[in-house]
Amino acid sequence: MGKVLQVENLHKLFTLHEFDGKRIIGCDSVSFSVEPGEFVGVRGKSGSGKSTMLKCLYRTYIPTSGEIWFASAQFGQIDLSSATERQISTIRRSEIGYVSQFLNVLPRVTAQQVVVNSLVETGADIETAQQKAASILAYFQIPADLWDAYPQNFSGGEKLRLNLAKEMVKQPRLLLLDEPTASLDNASKELVKDILYELKRSGTSMVGIFHDLDFMEQTVDTHYRMAEGVLGGVTV
Repeated sequence: MGKVLQVENLHKLFTLHEFDGKRIIGCDSVSFSVEPGEFVGVRGKSGSGKSTMLKCLYRTYIPTSGEIWFASAQFGQIDLSSATERQISTIRRSEIGYVSQFLNVLPRVTAQQVVVNSLVETGADIETAQQKAASILAYFQIPADLWDAYPQNFSGGEKLRLNLAKEMVKQPRLLLLDEPTASLDNASKELVKDILYELKRSGTSMVGIFHDLDFMEQTVDTHYRMAEGVLGGVTV
């Protein structure tokens, strides 16, 4: 079985036009790979380029140069750095999940509907989506009386748990995690840890960026250190 993700010489340069075209390197010559069911963790100081790299993988940012080869079930081997917007949109719906520290959902959509919609996008029928949504919301200990509430009013921890729920419930081929435990208490971290193990066993590959080094070391298979946009220091 081949690699799920192969990143080759990824480079992202930002040009600040309001500052006479000043250029800032987001990430530089980043190369690594991810096997099926492998969890790769990346640590580093704020501003080291971790989030830039992750957003390039999700194609929130278009890389300046380099290649991001993804083993897609729908398109075969596809370079995410040059894929069309339509291809990226299709892959995001069912094959690549992204959990950020911040919940970004449509207004006036309930917490349960957020998760249901996430599943329906993958092709699940409504009844199955509703059952799985209820199950994962209960797993993440989001109180049942909040399921029909709007997430904009949730606490930071509740928003993050909902964000995790709506992406993890899809069991994507690749899951990208941006500080997945940033605002969670220890009990919630244990829930996240257990479901990450379950996803790995089911074959989901993951790339996560962390400041919580204790959590990272307990969950990842391989980890790197990032500094000034450069990835290095692999530890298995």
